[in-house]
Amino acid sequence: MSVRQQSVLTTPRPPVRAPQPASAPQGEEAYRFSGHSGAQLVLLRRGRRHVVRKTSASPAQNARLLAQAEQQRQFFFSGIPVPRILETGTNEAALAYFEMEYVPGQTVANIVAEAMPLDPAPVEDALTRLFDFLHLTASGTIPVMAFIAKIEQIAACESEVCRVHHAEIARAATRLSRLDWSGIPQSAGHGDLTLENIMVSPERGVVFIDCDECFSSSYWLDAGKLFQDVAGHWCLRALYRHNGPALVNAVQQIKVLKAPLLRLAGKIDSALPNRLSQLAALHLFRTLPYIHEAAVAGFVLKRLEMVLSS
Repeated sequence: MSVRQQSVLTTPRPPVRAPQPASAPQGEEAYRFSGHSGAQLVLLRRGRRHVVRKTSASPAQNARLLAQAEQQRQFFFSGIPVPRILETGTNEAALAYFEMEYVPGQTVANIVAEAMPLDPAPVEDALTRLFDFLHLTASGTIPVMAFIAKIEQIAACESEVCRVHHAEIARAATRLSRLDWSGIPQSAGHGDLTLENIMVSPERGVVFIDCDECFSSSYWLDAGKLFQDVAGHWCLRALYRHNGPALVNAVQQIKVLKAPLLRLAGKIDSALPNRLSQLAALHLFRTLPYIHEAAVAGFVLKRLEMVLSS
């Protein structure tokens, strides 16, 4: 799961992710981005050309990183708007990497958090293209026990934050385990389709970034991940700390995405809209082992209950 390891209570990504200088070979300039799942993400400038290099955190993560690159490459050649993969390889430290084109822009999460104008139509159009493609790859269903095992694994988390909220986590796990997890199609998927991973670029329009691997792959899980933001407000977690006008404005802004998402889910699969809440709740639950602040865990558990009760 693509969650920042250093802290999940961070402000949304800046409009253009090009912050800290980093070392680079002669003839290049490098700037480090915030990483995901421990991977190193660097913007390289080579003359007038910019590329992004993503490098594995360890050799043990090489296969996962190269699988992400292959998935992104397949999306690109299937007409899905993602950054084009330019090169894959292994560096002198035996770490896998891939390079992709740099697409400047702002994430939808940042646009929502800043209450900037957002036209949902281009986002819905891009999501339609993505889900139409993913739907074609569906084959069979995910075993029910895959979901039960994941819920039990999270409930057994021994982090300090999870110990603080042990009773609440146990109750949430029981409630989730009692839901119907049958009939969820298995398919190719983005793996981490949050509003933080959907960019609006002045040059390219809507672009999907940061493909990842989920515990199971399904376009239903991708839709649930979006609903985790739209209904669960995961992408607004930093604003909930202050509970001020910025949060009120962002909540109003995010509401414009709910109807298009429900409409799209119904077009893809008539059974999906009624299952979005439980899928969103599952994704919220999955964040708990990665959270380092008790207040954030409390926010997640509260939103999870609200999503399931809506």
